[in-house]
This record gives sequence, C-alpha cells and structure tokens, in this order.
Amino acid sequence: METLNDQELLSMEDAIARLKTTRPTFYRWLRSGRIQGLKVGRQWRFYAADLDRFLKGEGPRVDTPVDIAPLAAQIGQLLGDTSLAAGLAGVAQGLLRLALAHQASDLHLEPLYTDQDAHQAVVRLRVEGMLQPSLYFDRRLLPPLLAHFKHLAACDPHSQSPQDGQWVMEGEVPSEWRAHFLPSLLGESLTLRYLPPKAPGVTLAQLHLPESVVQALDKSLKQGWGLIVTSGPTGSGKTTTLYAALQEVAAPSCKTFALEDPAERYFPWVIPVQNPPETSFSQTLRQLMQADPDVLMIGELRDPETVDLALRIALTGHLVLTQLHAESAVKALLRLIDTSDSVYTVTEAVKLVLNQRLVRRLCPACKTWEPLSPDQQVAFAPFVTRWQIAPTQALPQAQGCPACAQQGYRGRLQITEALPMSGALRQLLHQHPSAEAIDAHLQAEQWPTYLEDGWERVQAGETTLAELARVAAF
Repeated sequence: METLNDQELLSMEDAIARLKTTRPTFYRWLRSGRIQGLKVGRQWRFYAADLDRFLKGEGPRVDTPVDIAPLAAQIGQLLGDTSLAAGLAGVAQGLLRLALAHQASDLHLEPLYTDQDAHQAVVRLRVEGMLQPSLYFDRRLLPPLLAHFKHLAACDPHSQSPQDGQWVMEGEVPSEWRAHFLPSLLGESLTLRYLPPKAPGVTLAQLHLPESVVQALDKSLKQGWGLIVTSGPTGSGKTTTLYAALQEVAAPSCKTFALEDPAERYFPWVIPVQNPPETSFSQTLRQLMQADPDVLMIGELRDPETVDLALRIALTGHLVLTQLHAESAVKALLRLIDTSDSVYTVTEAVKLVLNQRLVRRLCPACKTWEPLSPDQQVAFAPFVTRWQIAPTQALPQAQGCPACAQQGYRGRLQITEALPMSGALRQLLHQHPSAEAIDAHLQAEQWPTYLEDGWERVQAGETTLAELARVAAF
C-alpha cells in the first residue's frame, strides 16, 4: 500500500511555481486528472512527490486502502499469468486483458450489494450479448481502481457526475476503449466498451437474412426514396443492419450522410456526421438538408420532432434509413403513427419496417441433437404448440467444450422479420386498428415473423430453442 508524507503538502501557488506554468493551464491539468490534489477545507493542497511524478511524465499516485495483491493474483489466475503486476496499473491492464481473452464487448466494474456490512465489488463481462460475473473483490479497492481508469480516460478524478472518456491501451496489439463513469447510491461504477478496429462493415450477404427479407429490403432500397426502419430491443443488431443497407446504396453518384452520436463506422462514399453536443438530431438534420443529400442514415429516432422531420424528408424524395426500439415490426409502425399523430404521413413515407433479434450461434464442435426434456417441454410450451414439436423430435442442444469456453455457443446470428407497406396494410392502418388486429390480418396472409426465421435456424442446427425463447416477445 502506497503512503504519502504529510509534510510534503504544497499550496496551489507553490505547485504552480514548481511546475512553472500558468493558473489556467494548471486548472486544466487538474480537471483532466493529470495532476492529483486533495481538498483541505476549501483550499487545494498538493504533494511534492505527485508534482515530481507529473514532471517525469508519470501518472498520478493513488492510495489503496487495502492490499491489492490478492486481486492481482486472482486476475493472474484467470489469465494463466503469474507475472501480472500487483499495482493499480497491473490490475487495470489485467482486467482489460481478461475482457479481450473472453472476447467481451463490455466490461462492468461496479459495487455489489449483499448486506449492510459487506465490502464487495464485482467484475462482469458481456460475452455474446450475455452479461456474466467474472470475479469478486473487496469493494474498498473500487475507488482507487476507478481513479486510475479516470486518469487513463482523461476524466476528472474529482467529479461525482457522470463522465465519458476514451483511450488506447498499448501492447503488442493496441486496443481502444470507451469509458462511462456513473455515480450510484452504492458508489461509482464503470462501464468499459471495447472498440474493435475499424474493419469493413458487415454486408447484407454476410447477415444471411431470409430470402423474403432480402427481397423486401432490396425492393425498398432500389425505390430510392421513403423511410426504412429497423427495430428491436437494445443490442439486437439494428445498427449493423443499417450499416449493411447503407453500403448497398452508397455510390459515387449518390450523396450519402450518416448522422450518429457517436459516429462509429466509416464507409466509402458515406459522409459521417456526429451530432454536436447540446444540439438535437432535428437541428442537425435541417443543416444536412442544405447539403443536397440523396440518402440519410439517422442513428435513432429519439424524439417527436426528429420523427416528423424524418418522415417529411422521406416524402420529399430522399431515402432515409433509421432505427427505433420496438417489440415487433407492427408495434414499431404503430409507434411511428402515435409519435407523428398522422396515419397518412406514415403510410405514405414508410416503405419497410424490419424487426430483429440476435441469438447465440451453436458451437459446431460440441452441439448435440436430442429430444426436449420434460422440463424443456414445459418451459417452451408456446413453441411446442406453435410448431407441433413431437416429444421424440430431436432438436439441437448446447453442451460446452474448450473450443467455446464451455458455453456451448460461438458467435451470434440475426433472426429477422420484414413488414413492407402494402396497399392492404395501408388501408387497414387508416382504420386505426389495434396491434392484435394487425397481427390477425398478417397471420391470415401467412406473414413470416422473426420467430419463424428463428425456428428455421433451430431446425438447421444453427441455434437452440432455448435461445429463441430467450429473445421471444411473448
């Protein structure tokens, strides 16, 4: 545990003189966490040792109230690396390596409530869309760990407000991370998102969509105007689908903008625009309309004003691709109508609504084919009835092996439904029907939902009925 000599405390004036800088520059260094200080009453005080570290280009020193070596040993055991450094820097790097080793998209570092006297924190990793605990440790180590990550992400170590930052972890293969610090009643938590290298985006062909979805999407894109909406819950791959569709239409003869917050991917013949702070999407959209666009991708329909503007842009001969959160394609369509308060505008502007989910793909090395157990027959009763699954019918099951880290799954695949705006659907919507009435109309026309797509994937051995039940909206 590191300690500091109380007699080395300097006033701010002395610290500024020691660093030979100006007060505004010193404040900037202090806010960014490059210099560490402490409040004594209303006055800032600084350790001479910390200022000397700054002059040498070293990070600020952070106190650890308990021994951090056991946590380092725990991480080293999970990584199979006994040489992991025991300090804060070593533990932080070990946590990031742990996330990369498990191919996690996110790492969550947060306090955990068990009982009033417990001192516990938890590290959770999101792997293939599923959040799972990885290790537990003494909660008293959480603040110094977060302070170290704030330094890495160039955030204010003294702020108790939500903060965002970003940095690159050096190594044989550098990795980029985005950090979000969030105060809570239990203490501050941290979410780290791994930002993969800017590789080419997924194409529509790589999504392996059902033929009916491919045909509907291709027809809508080729029309060259109107609104195409992809919908689903958070983490269902909506943005990936938008990127794939965007690459289909982007060309030298077509001026294409992608408005996001934040912008994440770059494609040929697509101009990425990041929504400025304190500016609404609708304000930025109005500015983009002065730039003679042919195609616009809007990251998300966030408010009624953006919805209305997107519909008007689509009606004036532009192709607009966007997304919103909804349980089904039908409910996404009804949400657009409720938000815009104009059935006519929606039915004329909308060309296609997609709804999708991401399910985990079975590991080909260890999957088996077995009939449903009695417990599974009860748990999956809606599916057993829907598709008349016989008790003896063999279905793919997840097992687990070293190739998939005992998870039974490797990678994910998309299941999708596509709802085009047909003449019959347009007439029905003008009668202000309920979602149930629209579902009944589509069922009579044998419209395939994402569940039908999922069932075909189960029969093909790509995923399991358990995965389909996990993402189903019942």
